[in-house]
Amino acid sequence: MGILFQKLDIRTSELTQTRVEVAAWESPVLQAVHGENVTFVSESVLEDRIAPDAADEFARLAERYKGETEDSPPFITMVYGQFGPGVAALQKAIEAATQEKGAKGITSEAAAANNAAAGEAIALEQESDVAALI
Repeated sequence: MGILFQKLDIRTSELTQTRVEVAAWESPVLQAVHGENVTFVSESVLEDRIAPDAADEFARLAERYKGETEDSPPFITMVYGQFGPGVAALQKAIEAATQEKGAKGITSEAAAANNAAAGEAIALEQESDVAALI
């Protein structure tokens, strides 16, 4: 089994740019944190990696990419949503970035699935926000 990883350049100042390699489902979170300062470089599949549990990965990303202030929600909730729907959307993104050894064509499918999972989470959260107002 392999996991799709992406190399990204993150500009943190006018003179500093950092290259990171993260799992494909983490890239949208970095884009939420750094905005237009994130540039896609390339993709690669790391073989012999086991996909993480979605709930554990959600907790890890929430801890790593905390909100802008102590009271604001973590950035992962902006991308995938909160609570159960957020974990479910992250699970879909993890599944999309996971491939069997030797499989072809993961990159475009994974990117589309990651975007769809993040979009579904936002739509679900917006629906629940509207329902809460009613």
